[in-house]
Amino acid sequence: MTAAPGRIRKHSLVIAGHGASVSLEAAFRDALREWAQEREMGMLALVASGEL
Repeated sequence: MTAAPGRIRKHSLVIAGHGASVSLEAAFRDALREWAQEREMGMLALVASGEL
């Protein structure tokens, strides 16, 4: 189930030992999830890889 298209949610993540917080709209979060699945990796791993 996807969230409302314009809804923004904060996400906390740790990349290379550094904590970060990002705010993403549901549409971008869904696209990021799809890209990660296509590459058979998690969303955090995709972000950390710099392949975006």
